[in-house]
Amino acid sequence: MKQFFLKHAPAASRLLRIFLSVALSLLSATILASFLWSPIEGHSTHRAASGLFLIMFLSVFIGPLMLAATGVFFVLDRVALRKGPLSAKQNAILLAIPLFGVLVGFVQPILGVFWLFLLVYWLLTGRVAGREGWSLRHFWQTRWDEKLYLVAMVILLTPVLTDRLSSSYYSRLAYDAGTPAYQPKHARRLNADIKSASRRFPDAQSCLTEGADALKREDLTNMNWDKITTSGEMRVFTFRLLHGWGDVTEARSWFEAQGFRMSRTTSSEHPYVERDASLRVTASWSVRYKGPRYPTRGWLRRVFSATPYSMSVNATYSTDGKTLRFVEASASTL
Repeated sequence: MKQFFLKHAPAASRLLRIFLSVALSLLSATILASFLWSPIEGHSTHRAASGLFLIMFLSVFIGPLMLAATGVFFVLDRVALRKGPLSAKQNAILLAIPLFGVLVGFVQPILGVFWLFLLVYWLLTGRVAGREGWSLRHFWQTRWDEKLYLVAMVILLTPVLTDRLSSSYYSRLAYDAGTPAYQPKHARRLNADIKSASRRFPDAQSCLTEGADALKREDLTNMNWDKITTSGEMRVFTFRLLHGWGDVTEARSWFEAQGFRMSRTTSSEHPYVERDASLRVTASWSVRYKGPRYPTRGWLRRVFSATPYSMSVNATYSTDGKTLRFVEASASTL
C-alpha cells in the first residue's frame, strides 16, 4: 500500500494542481473579460461580478467542462514532462494563438473568454501545475511564479474555508435575538449567518460608528457599514437601528441617509399593505452603478458581492405602522 501511494502520489498531486489551476484561470479570465467586453457603464465591481454570476448560473454545465479541461491539460503535462521544456519559438507560437483569440473577443465575447482562459492559464501556471514535487520543501525550491500561483490559491480558498467553519460553529448554537430582538420573517431563514450576526452585534450601540450614541436619535443613521460583510449582518444592523428611528412614516429618511432610494409604490408615504394588513416599505440600492453597499473593504469580497444587479431591503411594520417587525433583504440578478 505504501509503495502504491509513493508511486502514484506525484501524479495525483499534479492532477489536483492542474484542476485548481483551471479553476483559478477560469475565475481570472471571467473577471478580465467582464472588464474588456462588458458595457462600460456601471460600477467596476458590478462589471467584474457579472461574469461570475454567469459561471455560477451555468455551473452544472461548466463543471464537466472543467473536468474535461483538467484531463486534457494533464495529458499534455505528461507529454511535456517526457519531452522536456519547449523551445523559445514553440513558446512564442503557443502564446500568440490565445493572444489572437483575445482580439477575437472584441467581436465575439464568448470565444474571447475561451481564448482568454487559455492565455491566463499559460501565463499564470504554464507547466507549474504539473511540475514534479508535492512537498513543502519543493515549494521553497520553486520559481517565483510557482510561489505566486500557490499563494494566490491560498488567498482564494482561505475566506471560503473560514466562512464554512464559522457557519458550522454558529449553526449549533442557540439563537440569541439581541435587543431589540431580531427575528426573520420566515423561521426557515434563521441560518448560521443571522445567528452569528445577532451574537456579535447584540444591540443598537454595537451597530454604530465610533463616537455615535444609540440613545440619541440623530445618531441612529450612523450605521457602521465597515463592520458588515454578510447579508445576515446587514439585516440585523438595519433592524436594530431602524427599530429605534420611528414609525413607518420615518423610514424614508433613515434609508435615504444610508444612500438607498424608495419607489412611490412602496414608500413611507404609500406603504404596501400585506395580506395580514401589516405595512411594508422597500428601499433599493443600485449595485450596477454604485457597487455593492457591503462589504466596504476587500476588493475580492466586493467583486463577489457585486454579482446582483441591485439590492432591496424590505421593512415590515405592524398594522398601525408604529412598530418595526421584520427586515428582509433580496437581490436582483437578472
